[in-house]
Amino acid sequence: MPKPISMALLATVSGLSSFSLAIVLPALPSLAEDFQSSPGRTQFLVSAYLLGLALSQPLWGHITDRVGRRPVILIGFALYTLASVTCLLSSSLTSLMLLRVIQAVGASTGTVVARAVIRDSFAAAEGAKAMSWVTIGLGAAPVVAPIIGGVVLLSGSSDGLFICMAALGATLGLLVFLKLPETLGTDAPRPAWGSLFSSYARLLGNRGFVGYTAIYGLVQGGFFAFLAVGAAVFADSFALSPTAFGLIWGFMGVAYVLGALIGGRLASGSRRPALLPICMITTLTLGLSVAAFDFLLGAQPATVLLPLFLMMIAAGCTTPMVMAGAVYQLPDVAGTAAGLSSAMGMTLGGAFTIAAGSVYRGDFTPIAHLIALSAILTFASWLIVRRA
Repeated sequence: MPKPISMALLATVSGLSSFSLAIVLPALPSLAEDFQSSPGRTQFLVSAYLLGLALSQPLWGHITDRVGRRPVILIGFALYTLASVTCLLSSSLTSLMLLRVIQAVGASTGTVVARAVIRDSFAAAEGAKAMSWVTIGLGAAPVVAPIIGGVVLLSGSSDGLFICMAALGATLGLLVFLKLPETLGTDAPRPAWGSLFSSYARLLGNRGFVGYTAIYGLVQGGFFAFLAVGAAVFADSFALSPTAFGLIWGFMGVAYVLGALIGGRLASGSRRPALLPICMITTLTLGLSVAAFDFLLGAQPATVLLPLFLMMIAAGCTTPMVMAGAVYQLPDVAGTAAGLSSAMGMTLGGAFTIAAGSVYRGDFTPIAHLIALSAILTFASWLIVRRA
């Protein structure tokens, strides 16, 4: 079994992509002023980053199956660090958007390689427990990042954010070089360079892979739907400030990490077979309760936030199991599976963000329906896994 520092390192490198996405959020207004642009156009810095993540992860996954895990993450983090430094020299918002895409391409190697390394290093029974470390990294990073971003902005301009990202990328790259060995065995099958699409076809034809990947994306859909308009909901429906929203959403992140710790502890024990069904039934019940409470009582802080808090715990508990489930289906293309699963899950979750922004008009009811829909689709995806 890898040493604890190795698992902590995997958790950290897997969280780099979401950390780098969230750290710029507090700086969007100041970046709009710096580039004399509208706040709406500055939001494309987030969209460009998400595009880079979605497009690059499946490709990186295939490359890791071909050349190994270690070279890919070292190249990726070097690319990320270089792009972060170059952001300091950007003279236009358009060039900064392009550099954000490159940043995402580099950072995405951390998420892909961390999952593939776990698949290489652990048997299936222990994989979900190990994957809880990755879940902790993914859950903690977007909570911590805006706080760090706000502190950096207080002490200077938005340039400090890119210096912070460059320093983090260089530090993690060095730690990977020193601490992370190659885990893809020399006797492991190496897919041909031209087999990318055939590997995709095999994975997409595998019910287990599709089901687990769908659960991974959809179980987060309700949170993305709420997060997209959360500050507005707090103001319009709860009469609470954006500061209160940030504080409460931080507690939601803590709940997600707590769920990951619980899931990791139980995933390798005798209760493992019952854990995912319990999480799925809990998620469905809580998601439907949000819509039911909204219909009966209207939007109230307790009837919205308490179910969401409990859903966060269930999602944190679920995520390690389904991430492991996706990459353990076809062992010879574990890297490709990690990349494709991550990209597809992100796209599914992101679709709820877009949907929430489209339907929200100051009334919480459409958001409650989206949360319930994500829970229903999550449960339906689990049924696919059961049949597989």
